[in-house]
Amino acid sequence: MAYNPNNANGQATMANSAPVVIASDQSNLPENLTQVGGSAISLGQKAVAASLPVVLASNQSDVPVATSPAAIVVTPTSNSMAALNATVTYQVEAGAGLFLTLTNGPGATTAWVGTVTFQYSTDAGASYNSLTVMPVAAPANSAATTTATANGLFFVSAPPATNVVAGASTVYIRANMTAYTSGTVYFFAQSTAVPNARFLLPWIYSVTSGQTLVGPIEATGISEVAIQLSAVTTTVLTAQGSNDPTLATWQTIPVIQSNAAAASVTTMTAAATYRFNPNGYKWFRIQVTTTGTVLTVQGVAAVLGQQVVLNSIGGDLGVTINSGTVTTVSTVSNITAGTITTVGSVTAVAAINSVATTNGLSIGTVVTTATPATTSIKATAGRLYHISVGNPNATAVYLKIYNVAAPTLGTTAANMNYLIPATSQTTIPINDIGIFFSTAIVFAVTGGISLTDNTSISAGCAVSYSWI
Repeated sequence: MAYNPNNANGQATMANSAPVVIASDQSNLPENLTQVGGSAISLGQKAVAASLPVVLASNQSDVPVATSPAAIVVTPTSNSMAALNATVTYQVEAGAGLFLTLTNGPGATTAWVGTVTFQYSTDAGASYNSLTVMPVAAPANSAATTTATANGLFFVSAPPATNVVAGASTVYIRANMTAYTSGTVYFFAQSTAVPNARFLLPWIYSVTSGQTLVGPIEATGISEVAIQLSAVTTTVLTAQGSNDPTLATWQTIPVIQSNAAAASVTTMTAAATYRFNPNGYKWFRIQVTTTGTVLTVQGVAAVLGQQVVLNSIGGDLGVTINSGTVTTVSTVSNITAGTITTVGSVTAVAAINSVATTNGLSIGTVVTTATPATTSIKATAGRLYHISVGNPNATAVYLKIYNVAAPTLGTTAANMNYLIPATSQTTIPINDIGIFFSTAIVFAVTGGISLTDNTSISAGCAVSYSWI
């Protein structure tokens, strides 16, 4: 480099600058970076092209990364298929573990006939590929498949994807009716990462003795199974469990009617909702043990990881009644290994250990309209146990619940008001004893937060609920 002794003070080119020797004890010199690659640098978040590259040291400590549980992002407005090429599509987080259910609709009396193909898309639905799923069933029926010609429960891990919604990589999962003859099949998806997840089980319409109505299904991780029957006359159903890999040997599992005072029974012979605990068995099923004239199934559901509500299944419940007399007892079926010493003032206890035919937990679901309208869960006093809302809209909606038999939207103030985020599935937290409504249980979904709001939304929401 040439040195120009006539260089004037001030900034100059390298060729016209004097060399500088930095002392060995020179303090740090401040750096003032103003450009990188010809682009000006300023503080604040920038795009990749306007950002400085960063090299992590070889001994860099762990960098925390926030993640959310794998879940369903967008639910369909309808779950039924009854035509060639009909589809039901869910948008889920990539990598999510999912239960997929093909089943009949409430009260179905015939089986659907056709072929359903499982598919996925990583480009927001522009193109689809076949999806391999694993049946959750008996050993002989557990081969991986991409199609189904009958009802079934399947497990799948959603493939990786590049489409991002609300900070999560998402993928489309759908069922496609690629061949169709008759009937209606329903398709449901449920994330296994949701605590206490409830998911539908497949059931096959049949009133023939010896036919299997539900199953065989692997019981691993399932804490409770419930079946709702709206009409049963002389048909008899039995819940059964097996640890035999050949499924040749089955044992009866006691069942109990939901919210009934009766003890557990071994058969289902009345219209009610029945629950049983399949724990201790590898597989379970619901069997038609006696052919009848009427059998109407509204639905079958299972719960993952939920502690079973205390009931008389699997053990005795001790009761002490002190200081008094029992006035009237119609039936006491069995008292073992004990003595009733003192009973105090119990008046008119009727039919203990009888099979109740009412007060079972009822379930329902509805797709609301875009123009708000009320839905009556129960027109009289009752107790709400579960309600969830699938919001497909790009904006939040509001679930309004009324303790009024006939609320007027826009005038009547809601007793409960919940915000449901955009494109989400939200379950309202309710404890095991439920929420009591003294007059009625009615709800509506609107677009505004006001307790008297009646704003329309872009698309209807899927609402599922249970009550007594």
